[in-house]
Amino acid sequence: MQCLDLKTCPGGQRVAGQNGVTLLELLVIVAIFGVLASIAFLGLDGWHRSRLGAATGALLADLQTARMNAMTESSDPDGRGFGLRFLDNQSYKVFEFVDNGVTDFTYEGAAEEAGGYENRVGNGISITLGTAGNPAGVSNTLLYDKRGMGRTSNWSSVIPRTYVVRHSSLARARCITVSQVRIREGIWNGSCTVK
Repeated sequence: MQCLDLKTCPGGQRVAGQNGVTLLELLVIVAIFGVLASIAFLGLDGWHRSRLGAATGALLADLQTARMNAMTESSDPDGRGFGLRFLDNQSYKVFEFVDNGVTDFTYEGAAEEAGGYENRVGNGISITLGTAGNPAGVSNTLLYDKRGMGRTSNWSSVIPRTYVVRHSSLARARCITVSQVRIREGIWNGSCTVK
């Protein structure tokens, strides 16, 4: 039996030699692509959130390590404690503060750093000091003395500061608040809401 068009063919079947796609087949393909795209988008968003959480957790752990090392690991006679200095808004260095500069109990730059390690937070992730921007610079270096107390570069008591960790693809950011004796993690909503 030869049909002239699909309307006259029983069950809407194709006749041999006809090419093309029916409207139903086209709708099924579009629906499949829509489902796959939404799964990919949701998976990518979750991956960005996990990277943000990992970067925040690494910074929190390094701050706690610097504080603990200041109380237990300092071995140099001129060692005053440990510190964390940002190299830029994506990397920082944890080090032992060895006071061999001109002024006692004043951190005068990288020449007074012994040992330590650098950490980079990864592409798309940045750290700011509150809303002020790049935390790099000697004046923003965070030090811990041998009693575990937070100090500034001129050895005065640390003024509470908040590090905000952001991912370029996410609206919500994470934060870490550092005070004289406490380091806490939270969610950033213009201020740090601690968990």
